[in-house]
Amino acid sequence: MLYPRKYFFNFILVLVLTLACVDSAYSWGDLGHSTVGYIADYKLTKKARNMVYQIIGPEPLAFSAVFPDHVRSDNRYNSFVLYHFLEVKLGKTFADLKLSDRAEKDADTIISQAPALLVDPSLSRDQKMILLRYLVHLVGDVHQPLHIGNGLDRGANLCDIKWTHPSTGKTEIENLHSFWDDRIMTFIEQDFRDVAPAGKKPWFGYREFGDMLLKENQSQADAVNYEKIVKDIPGTWYTESQELQAIAYPNAATVKPKDRAYCKTVDENGKVINGIYDAAKIPEITNDFVKKAIPAVKRRLLMAGFRLAGMLNQLAEAHNFKEIDKDADAKIFDPILLTNKEPGAARSPNNKKLKK
Repeated sequence: MLYPRKYFFNFILVLVLTLACVDSAYSWGDLGHSTVGYIADYKLTKKARNMVYQIIGPEPLAFSAVFPDHVRSDNRYNSFVLYHFLEVKLGKTFADLKLSDRAEKDADTIISQAPALLVDPSLSRDQKMILLRYLVHLVGDVHQPLHIGNGLDRGANLCDIKWTHPSTGKTEIENLHSFWDDRIMTFIEQDFRDVAPAGKKPWFGYREFGDMLLKENQSQADAVNYEKIVKDIPGTWYTESQELQAIAYPNAATVKPKDRAYCKTVDENGKVINGIYDAAKIPEITNDFVKKAIPAVKRRLLMAGFRLAGMLNQLAEAHNFKEIDKDADAKIFDPILLTNKEPGAARSPNNKKLKK
Protein backbone atom coordinates (compact mmCIF):
# COMPACT_ATOMS: atom_id res chain seq x y z
CA MET A 1 0.00 0.00 0.00
CA LEU A 2 1.09 3.59 -0.60
CA TYR A 3 1.73 5.83 2.34
CA PRO A 4 -1.12 8.34 2.90
CA ARG A 5 -1.61 10.87 0.09
CA LYS A 6 -5.17 12.03 0.70
CA TYR A 7 -4.11 15.31 2.22
CA PHE A 8 -2.85 16.53 -1.13
CA PHE A 9 -6.13 15.93 -3.00
CA ASN A 10 -7.52 19.43 -2.57
CA PHE A 11 -4.17 21.02 -3.41
CA ILE A 12 -3.87 19.02 -6.61
CA LEU A 13 -7.48 19.72 -7.58
CA VAL A 14 -7.02 23.47 -7.19
CA LEU A 15 -3.82 23.41 -9.23
CA VAL A 16 -5.41 21.39 -12.02
CA LEU A 17 -8.34 23.80 -12.21
CA THR A 18 -5.95 26.73 -12.22
CA LEU A 19 -4.04 25.25 -15.14
CA ALA A 20 -7.10 24.08 -17.04
CA CYS A 21 -6.41 26.53 -19.80
CA VAL A 22 -3.11 24.80 -20.59
CA ASP A 23 -3.25 22.30 -23.45
CA SER A 24 -2.58 18.92 -21.84
CA ALA A 25 -2.30 16.93 -25.05
CA TYR A 26 1.48 16.86 -25.06
CA SER A 27 2.11 13.27 -24.01
CA TRP A 28 -0.34 10.73 -22.60
CA GLY A 29 -2.30 13.66 -21.15
CA ASP A 30 -2.48 14.25 -17.41
CA LEU A 31 -4.43 11.06 -16.76
CA GLY A 32 -1.92 8.81 -18.49
CA HIS A 33 1.14 10.43 -16.96
CA SER A 34 -0.34 10.50 -13.48
CA THR A 35 -1.24 6.83 -13.81
CA VAL A 36 2.38 6.00 -14.63
CA GLY A 37 3.48 7.91 -11.52
CA TYR A 38 0.85 6.19 -9.38
CA ILE A 39 1.90 2.70 -10.51
CA ALA A 40 5.56 3.56 -9.91
CA ASP A 41 4.71 4.84 -6.44
CA TYR A 42 2.91 1.57 -5.74
CA LYS A 43 6.02 -0.45 -6.65
CA LEU A 44 8.64 1.64 -4.84
CA THR A 45 10.65 -0.07 -2.13
CA LYS A 46 10.94 1.62 1.25
CA LYS A 47 14.48 2.67 0.41
CA ALA A 48 13.44 4.19 -2.90
CA ARG A 49 10.50 5.90 -1.24
CA ASN A 50 12.94 7.53 1.16
CA MET A 51 15.20 8.64 -1.69
CA VAL A 52 12.24 10.17 -3.53
CA TYR A 53 10.94 11.70 -0.29
CA GLN A 54 14.24 13.46 0.33
CA ILE A 55 13.88 15.14 -3.07
CA ILE A 56 10.17 15.99 -3.39
CA GLY A 57 8.78 15.29 0.09
CA PRO A 58 5.22 13.95 0.26
CA GLU A 59 4.42 14.95 -3.32
CA PRO A 60 3.02 11.87 -5.09
CA LEU A 61 4.77 10.81 -8.28
CA ALA A 62 1.36 11.05 -9.94
CA PHE A 63 1.65 14.81 -9.52
CA SER A 64 5.36 15.00 -10.38
CA ALA A 65 4.54 13.29 -13.67
CA VAL A 66 2.46 16.17 -15.06
CA PHE A 67 4.79 18.99 -14.01
CA PRO A 68 6.87 19.09 -17.24
CA ASP A 69 3.81 19.54 -19.46
CA HIS A 70 2.26 22.29 -17.36
CA VAL A 71 5.43 24.37 -17.08
CA ARG A 72 5.58 24.66 -20.86
CA SER A 73 3.67 27.90 -20.28
CA ASP A 74 6.55 29.13 -18.11
CA ASN A 75 9.31 30.67 -20.22
CA ARG A 76 11.92 29.61 -17.66
CA TYR A 77 11.46 26.04 -18.88
CA ASN A 78 11.79 26.74 -22.62
CA SER A 79 15.15 24.96 -22.69
CA PHE A 80 13.52 21.73 -21.51
CA VAL A 81 11.03 21.38 -24.38
CA LEU A 82 13.29 19.28 -26.60
CA TYR A 83 13.55 16.56 -23.96
CA HIS A 84 10.02 15.33 -24.64
CA PHE A 85 10.83 13.43 -27.83
CA LEU A 86 13.33 11.05 -29.37
CA GLU A 87 13.80 10.86 -33.13
CA VAL A 88 14.88 7.56 -34.69
CA LYS A 89 14.68 7.64 -38.48
CA LEU A 90 12.88 4.95 -40.45
CA GLY A 91 14.78 1.70 -40.71
CA LYS A 92 16.97 2.51 -37.70
CA THR A 93 16.89 1.56 -34.03
CA PHE A 94 18.25 3.57 -31.14
CA ALA A 95 21.25 1.23 -30.99
CA ASP A 96 22.07 2.21 -34.60
CA LEU A 97 22.32 5.90 -33.82
CA LYS A 98 25.65 7.65 -33.45
CA LEU A 99 25.74 10.57 -31.06
CA SER A 100 26.20 12.84 -34.09
CA ASP A 101 22.88 11.55 -35.49
CA ARG A 102 20.94 12.72 -32.45
CA ALA A 103 19.65 16.09 -31.35
CA GLU A 104 21.63 17.81 -28.63
CA LYS A 105 18.70 17.17 -26.29
CA ASP A 106 16.19 14.34 -26.45
CA ALA A 107 14.23 12.13 -24.05
CA ASP A 108 17.11 9.67 -23.62
CA THR A 109 19.37 12.51 -22.48
CA ILE A 110 17.37 12.76 -19.27
CA ILE A 111 16.58 9.05 -18.93
CA SER A 112 20.23 8.03 -19.22
CA GLN A 113 21.87 10.84 -17.29
CA ALA A 114 19.42 12.08 -14.65
CA PRO A 115 19.51 9.02 -12.31
CA ALA A 116 23.18 9.54 -11.41
CA LEU A 117 22.55 13.24 -10.79
CA LEU A 118 19.70 12.48 -8.36
CA VAL A 119 22.28 11.10 -5.92
CA ASP A 120 25.02 13.61 -6.73
CA PRO A 121 25.78 15.67 -3.59
CA SER A 122 26.96 18.62 -5.68
CA LEU A 123 23.40 19.28 -6.93
CA SER A 124 20.91 21.24 -4.84
CA ARG A 125 17.57 19.79 -3.80
CA ASP A 126 15.81 22.25 -6.12
CA GLN A 127 17.82 20.95 -9.07
CA LYS A 128 17.06 17.36 -8.14
CA MET A 129 13.35 18.14 -7.83
CA ILE A 130 13.26 19.36 -11.42
CA LEU A 131 15.31 16.43 -12.71
CA LEU A 132 13.19 13.84 -10.92
CA ARG A 133 9.96 15.31 -12.27
CA TYR A 134 11.34 15.25 -15.79
CA LEU A 135 12.60 11.70 -15.37
CA VAL A 136 9.17 10.54 -14.17
CA HIS A 137 7.51 12.30 -17.09
CA LEU A 138 9.90 11.18 -19.81
CA VAL A 139 9.84 7.51 -18.87
CA GLY A 140 6.11 7.81 -19.53
CA ASP A 141 6.68 9.74 -22.76
CA VAL A 142 8.89 7.17 -24.45
CA HIS A 143 6.34 4.42 -23.83
CA GLN A 144 3.88 6.31 -26.03
CA PRO A 145 4.56 4.88 -29.51
CA LEU A 146 4.54 8.23 -31.28
CA HIS A 147 7.04 9.87 -28.93
CA ILE A 148 9.70 7.95 -30.79
CA GLY A 149 9.64 9.98 -33.99
CA ASN A 150 10.43 8.55 -37.43
CA GLY A 151 12.16 11.65 -38.77
CA LEU A 152 9.24 12.44 -41.08
CA ASP A 153 6.17 13.78 -39.31
CA ARG A 154 7.24 14.93 -35.85
CA GLY A 155 5.77 11.93 -34.10
CA ALA A 156 2.52 12.17 -36.11
CA ASN A 157 1.87 15.71 -34.91
CA LEU A 158 1.68 16.52 -38.65
CA CYS A 159 -0.82 13.72 -39.36
CA ASP A 160 -4.57 14.44 -39.26
CA ILE A 161 -7.33 11.98 -38.41
CA LYS A 162 -11.06 12.15 -37.73
CA TRP A 163 -12.45 10.67 -34.56
CA THR A 164 -15.87 10.47 -32.97
CA HIS A 165 -16.24 11.13 -29.25
CA PRO A 166 -17.74 7.97 -27.66
CA SER A 167 -20.18 9.81 -25.38
CA THR A 168 -21.11 12.95 -27.35
CA GLY A 169 -21.04 11.43 -30.82
CA LYS A 170 -19.31 14.56 -32.11
CA THR A 171 -16.75 14.03 -34.89
CA GLU A 172 -13.61 16.14 -34.83
CA ILE A 173 -10.36 16.48 -36.76
CA GLU A 174 -7.32 15.97 -34.55
CA ASN A 175 -3.66 15.26 -35.10
CA LEU A 176 -2.81 11.60 -34.58
CA HIS A 177 -0.25 12.28 -31.86
CA SER A 178 -2.81 14.04 -29.69
CA PHE A 179 -5.29 11.22 -30.26
CA TRP A 180 -2.81 8.74 -28.78
CA ASP A 181 -1.77 11.12 -26.02
CA ASP A 182 -5.15 12.12 -24.74
CA ARG A 183 -8.25 11.37 -26.82
CA ILE A 184 -7.86 7.60 -26.55
CA MET A 185 -8.40 8.02 -22.80
CA THR A 186 -12.01 9.06 -23.43
CA PHE A 187 -12.71 5.58 -24.81
CA ILE A 188 -11.07 3.93 -21.81
CA GLU A 189 -13.06 6.14 -19.45
CA GLN A 190 -16.26 5.31 -21.34
CA ASP A 191 -15.55 1.59 -20.95
CA PHE A 192 -14.97 2.14 -17.22
CA ARG A 193 -18.31 3.93 -16.83
CA ASP A 194 -20.20 1.39 -18.95
CA VAL A 195 -19.60 -1.33 -16.34
CA ALA A 196 -20.53 0.89 -13.38
CA PRO A 197 -23.77 0.13 -11.50
CA ALA A 198 -26.88 1.72 -12.99
CA GLY A 199 -27.30 5.33 -11.98
CA LYS A 200 -23.71 5.64 -10.76
CA LYS A 201 -21.14 8.03 -12.23
CA PRO A 202 -17.90 6.98 -10.58
CA TRP A 203 -14.88 9.24 -10.57
CA PHE A 204 -12.21 8.08 -13.02
CA GLY A 205 -8.84 9.45 -12.03
CA TYR A 206 -5.29 8.14 -11.96
CA ARG A 207 -5.86 6.01 -8.86
CA GLU A 208 -8.89 4.30 -10.36
CA PHE A 209 -7.10 3.82 -13.68
CA GLY A 210 -3.91 2.59 -12.03
CA ASP A 211 -5.75 0.13 -9.79
CA MET A 212 -7.67 -1.13 -12.83
CA LEU A 213 -4.44 -1.74 -14.77
CA LEU A 214 -2.81 -3.54 -11.84
CA LYS A 215 -5.87 -5.71 -11.32
CA GLU A 216 -6.28 -6.54 -15.01
CA ASN A 217 -2.61 -7.45 -15.26
CA GLN A 218 -3.01 -10.08 -12.55
CA SER A 219 -5.62 -11.94 -14.59
CA GLN A 220 -4.02 -11.76 -18.04
CA ALA A 221 -2.29 -14.74 -19.60
CA ASP A 222 0.39 -12.44 -21.03
CA ALA A 223 0.69 -10.37 -17.85
CA VAL A 224 3.54 -7.87 -17.61
CA ASN A 225 6.16 -9.36 -15.28
CA TYR A 226 7.71 -6.65 -13.13
CA GLU A 227 10.87 -8.57 -12.29
CA LYS A 228 11.50 -9.30 -15.97
CA ILE A 229 10.82 -5.97 -17.67
CA VAL A 230 12.77 -3.83 -15.19
CA LYS A 231 15.88 -5.53 -16.54
CA ASP A 232 15.26 -4.11 -20.02
CA ILE A 233 17.52 -1.24 -21.02
CA PRO A 234 15.90 2.01 -22.26
CA GLY A 235 16.90 1.19 -25.83
CA THR A 236 14.48 -1.72 -25.62
CA TRP A 237 11.68 0.60 -24.52
CA TYR A 238 12.25 2.78 -27.56
CA THR A 239 12.29 -0.16 -29.97
CA GLU A 240 9.03 -1.45 -28.50
CA SER A 241 7.42 1.93 -29.17
CA GLN A 242 8.73 1.90 -32.73
CA GLU A 243 7.25 -1.56 -33.30
CA LEU A 244 3.87 -0.39 -32.00
CA GLN A 245 3.73 2.23 -34.73
CA ALA A 246 2.41 -0.60 -36.90
CA ILE A 247 -0.93 -0.13 -35.11
CA ALA A 248 -0.49 3.54 -34.16
CA TYR A 249 -1.05 4.81 -37.71
CA PRO A 250 -4.29 4.12 -39.60
CA ASN A 251 -3.71 1.67 -42.47
CA ALA A 252 -0.07 1.28 -41.43
CA ALA A 253 0.03 -2.24 -42.87
CA THR A 254 -0.95 -1.11 -46.36
CA VAL A 255 0.41 2.43 -46.70
CA LYS A 256 4.12 3.23 -46.51
CA PRO A 257 5.10 6.13 -44.20
CA LYS A 258 6.14 8.41 -47.07
CA ASP A 259 2.82 7.74 -48.83
CA ARG A 260 0.50 8.81 -46.01
CA ALA A 261 -1.57 11.51 -47.67
CA TYR A 262 -3.00 12.57 -44.30
CA CYS A 263 0.46 13.58 -43.07
CA LYS A 264 2.56 16.62 -43.77
CA THR A 265 6.31 16.07 -43.50
CA VAL A 266 9.53 17.88 -42.70
CA ASP A 267 12.33 18.48 -45.18
CA GLU A 268 16.06 18.00 -44.62
CA ASN A 269 16.20 21.27 -42.71
CA GLY A 270 13.29 20.39 -40.46
CA LYS A 271 10.90 22.77 -42.21
CA VAL A 272 7.29 21.57 -42.46
CA ILE A 273 6.12 21.00 -46.03
CA ASN A 274 2.76 19.85 -47.35
CA GLY A 275 4.27 17.17 -49.57
CA ILE A 276 1.46 14.85 -50.72
CA TYR A 277 -0.86 15.98 -47.92
CA ASP A 278 -4.51 15.93 -49.03
CA ALA A 279 -7.22 17.01 -46.59
CA ALA A 280 -9.73 14.94 -48.54
CA LYS A 281 -7.84 11.79 -47.57
CA ILE A 282 -7.91 12.25 -43.80
CA PRO A 283 -8.85 8.81 -42.40
CA GLU A 284 -11.49 8.21 -39.74
CA ILE A 285 -10.60 6.28 -36.61
CA THR A 286 -12.65 3.07 -36.59
CA ASN A 287 -13.88 0.92 -33.73
CA ASP A 288 -11.42 -1.78 -34.78
CA PHE A 289 -8.56 0.72 -34.55
CA VAL A 290 -9.63 1.72 -31.03
CA LYS A 291 -10.02 -1.92 -29.94
CA LYS A 292 -6.42 -2.58 -30.93
CA ALA A 293 -5.12 0.68 -29.48
CA ILE A 294 -6.64 0.42 -26.00
CA PRO A 295 -4.82 -2.77 -24.90
CA ALA A 296 -1.57 -1.29 -26.21
CA VAL A 297 -2.12 1.94 -24.27
CA LYS A 298 -2.90 0.07 -21.06
CA ARG A 299 0.13 -2.18 -21.40
CA ARG A 300 2.50 0.68 -22.15
CA LEU A 301 1.32 2.73 -19.17
CA LEU A 302 1.75 -0.25 -16.87
CA MET A 303 5.20 -1.02 -18.26
CA ALA A 304 6.26 2.62 -17.88
CA GLY A 305 5.19 2.64 -14.23
CA PHE A 306 6.99 -0.62 -13.52
CA ARG A 307 10.18 0.48 -15.26
CA LEU A 308 10.22 3.85 -13.54
CA ALA A 309 9.90 2.12 -10.17
CA GLY A 310 12.60 -0.36 -11.13
CA MET A 311 14.97 2.44 -12.05
CA LEU A 312 14.38 4.28 -8.76
CA ASN A 313 14.49 1.08 -6.69
CA GLN A 314 17.84 0.06 -8.18
CA LEU A 315 19.25 3.54 -7.66
CA ALA A 316 18.22 3.64 -4.00
CA GLU A 317 19.59 0.16 -3.38
CA ALA A 318 22.91 0.94 -5.06
CA HIS A 319 23.38 3.99 -2.83
CA ASN A 320 22.18 2.23 0.31
CA PHE A 321 19.37 4.57 1.29
CA LYS A 322 17.63 3.86 4.57
CA GLU A 323 13.97 2.86 4.62
CA ILE A 324 11.34 5.59 4.80
CA ASP A 325 10.27 6.76 8.24
CA LYS A 326 6.72 5.42 8.71
CA ASP A 327 5.72 8.71 10.33
CA ALA A 328 7.31 10.92 7.66
CA ASP A 329 3.99 12.23 6.34
CA ALA A 330 2.52 12.86 9.78
CA LYS A 331 5.53 14.90 10.83
CA ILE A 332 4.85 17.27 7.94
CA PHE A 333 1.05 17.23 7.91
CA ASP A 334 0.08 17.25 11.58
CA PRO A 335 1.66 20.60 12.56
CA ILE A 336 -0.07 22.40 9.68
CA LEU A 337 -3.56 20.87 9.95
CA LEU A 338 -5.25 24.11 10.98
CA THR A 339 -8.66 24.03 12.70
CA ASN A 340 -11.36 26.38 13.97
CA LYS A 341 -12.14 24.49 17.15
CA GLU A 342 -12.08 26.13 20.57
CA PRO A 343 -9.32 25.18 22.99
CA GLY A 344 -10.05 21.75 24.43
CA ALA A 345 -12.92 21.05 22.04
CA ALA A 346 -13.02 18.01 19.80
CA ARG A 347 -15.19 18.49 16.73
CA SER A 348 -15.20 17.07 13.23
CA PRO A 349 -15.33 19.34 10.12
CA ASN A 350 -19.16 19.09 10.08
CA ASN A 351 -19.33 20.16 13.75
CA LYS A 352 -20.49 16.82 15.13
CA LYS A 353 -18.96 15.94 18.47
CA LEU A 354 -16.32 13.27 18.38
CA LYS A 355 -15.82 10.59 20.98
CA LYS A 356 -12.71 11.17 23.02
